[in-house]
Amino acid sequence: MSIYQNLDALLSRDARAYDYFSKLPDYAKDSVREHARDIRSWTELRTFLDNYLAGDN
Repeated sequence: MSIYQNLDALLSRDARAYDYFSKLPDYAKDSVREHARDIRSWTELRTFLDNYLAGDN
């Protein structure tokens, strides 16, 4: 698993993360961006969104 400096680095270097992020509704993208410093890998992105979309955040 690759870990990047932040969300922007993740999205620019991991095509799977970029494709997944680009298909999210705007409200979910906004929430991810609010936590950009804490999301540095594909796993962190998926975990955050799984929790967020389940209503845990």
